[in-house]
Amino acid sequence: MQLPRRADVVNLEQRYALELEALAPVADIVEVASPNAEAFVEGAADCDAVITSWGIRLDEAIVDRLEQCVVIGLGSVGVDMVDVAAATRAGIVVTNTCRARERQGAVAHELRQPHRASEDSVGTLAAPSHEPRTEPMKPMKPVRNASGRLAAFAIAAGTAVAASAGDIDDKLRAALAADLRTDAETARDANRKPLETLKFFGLQDDMVVLVLVPGGGWYTKLLAPVLAENGRLAVAIGTQGAATVIAEQGWEAEVIESGDFSRVEGSPLFEITGLDFGSEQFDMVLTFRNLHNFNDAGRAAINEAAFRALKSGGRYGVVDHTRRHMQADTYENWRRMDPVLAIREIEAAGFDFVDYSNLHYRPDDELRYEVGRKTVTGNTDRFTLLFRKP
Repeated sequence: MQLPRRADVVNLEQRYALELEALAPVADIVEVASPNAEAFVEGAADCDAVITSWGIRLDEAIVDRLEQCVVIGLGSVGVDMVDVAAATRAGIVVTNTCRARERQGAVAHELRQPHRASEDSVGTLAAPSHEPRTEPMKPMKPVRNASGRLAAFAIAAGTAVAASAGDIDDKLRAALAADLRTDAETARDANRKPLETLKFFGLQDDMVVLVLVPGGGWYTKLLAPVLAENGRLAVAIGTQGAATVIAEQGWEAEVIESGDFSRVEGSPLFEITGLDFGSEQFDMVLTFRNLHNFNDAGRAAINEAAFRALKSGGRYGVVDHTRRHMQADTYENWRRMDPVLAIREIEAAGFDFVDYSNLHYRPDDELRYEVGRKTVTGNTDRFTLLFRKP
């Protein structure tokens, strides 16, 4: 079973058109473009509400300075981009949803509520269900204008971090254009969409990133230079090719030698044991088209080791060739992975499922043939999943 297609991606102007349509009756919209947290706070300090989804995380230091803010709307299914506990203490409602129109509707609904100043008001709507709120909460802040219309509304989704997002784009494009990449590697750019994929996973240049099963170093050649100045790259499992590239380029990337490979008897799959990537040291773990190579126990070992290695809030990005849901193993599909099974297994390791992308959705792939066949290779349907460590 292929994951369903998402709605067509909208550009920035279209996205703002939705904001205007939903919020025009209650809000004046202010775009706060800023390169860092300090500049964002300065621009949003007088705003009554904020919409955000990625980029600058609204941590306690930022939330405490949003003195006029009454509601934060998150354009995602998760709440990792805001310190929910800090917002609760500050009397700020937090909403989250995976659909943009619903997010803006939820924000507008909160802004219209007559009970804003009531001391009985319920606090954060997006408080994680697995962690009941026990901290005291301030009374909800009243909206300043008696008419209910906002003096200002900060749109942080994509604009509050415009400069930093631009920096990542520039660095990734420079890496993509680097002379060290071979013609064969650059020929795969259009199909693999590395810029869009890494942005979907939320890559920032100050992250500590681990790539699992890096192969010949296709992604290593992109990530190492992007992270060289402010972050750090590490690779693990089957690192021979990537380690050679790292040594040749003189990059300060870590090669983690951990895990024992062995072929499962009578099967093309591998099992792996003894994995240890360290504890809570990485901001992001990535693996591209690799989980299908391992048996159930091997995949569980990889997912569990990735979970241990990530910091709280760390991201786990997974791409793999799509297999039909619940299809039995055959020699035609062994290099494919059931996306529903992948989600279940990764959640079993402790992760929260955050989102998926249709960047690598290929309707022409019937999911019938081995991914190396001439009629399929280069055009396989691949799922792109994002998880988060709580």
